[in-house]
Amino acid sequence: MHRRILAFVSALVLLAALTACGKRETAVPTEPAVTQAQTAAVRDAEGDIASPQAQPQTQPQAQPPEDTTAQPVITPDEAEALNTNTGPLFQKYVREKVADGTYTLHTEQAGVKIVIAVDGDESAIDSDAAGLLHFSLVHKDGSYYMLMHTTKKYVKMTEAEYKKQVSDVGSTGIDLDGMLFRESGSQTVNGKRYDTETYDEGEQGVVTYFFDGTGVRRTRVVKNGQTSDTDVFTVSADTDASVFEIPADYTLVSDPAQLLS
Repeated sequence: MHRRILAFVSALVLLAALTACGKRETAVPTEPAVTQAQTAAVRDAEGDIASPQAQPQTQPQAQPPEDTTAQPVITPDEAEALNTNTGPLFQKYVREKVADGTYTLHTEQAGVKIVIAVDGDESAIDSDAAGLLHFSLVHKDGSYYMLMHTTKKYVKMTEAEYKKQVSDVGSTGIDLDGMLFRESGSQTVNGKRYDTETYDEGEQGVVTYFFDGTGVRRTRVVKNGQTSDTDVFTVSADTDASVFEIPADYTLVSDPAQLLS
């Protein structure tokens, strides 16, 4: 079975890692502190969205959030009968679009817009916080780069350095082979009703995908008792080749700390 990783990188945490990555011996903030900061930012921006508490897989939620009315429509056994580890909505609107390894994700969380493009072995993650902090992480031709669009500078990294940065900023992902279907139903957020499918994704947490009849539109992740919502989540089955390129007028620097200066 094909294994496709859809990476999701938080711009808020990446900024903290970026300002410290030039000092190799400086400790990166621990995950609990980062998680709390991200969660507070999300809750400030989405105060009217209910945040259910994480529950063990064997324990159903005692009560749904105030703005949520769960109505299960498919069981795990029924999903297994479809010969896939994903439900019909995820299969149609996500899995089929990314099956050939070329796709683009658009997400928005707490005002930060992230575009993730994948084309085979190449990938690019573009994050824009209202123009105040606009950067990209690019993996192209076996090389790894970080581009700071606000200063028109970029730095080249080794694979190990690149992966460490991704790990340090607390990225999460979806392993299409490792998803465990839990339930489907429906929920209402900000007055709009969505069909939902919820998956246990191991270390990534419990993820709920929200569908509006034309595609997936948002997600909710519950991990370690913390809840994080995206305002926007869309998938398209193509990429823009320009996102993998380094503009000719960008300056190469030797130290990631120089990207912001």
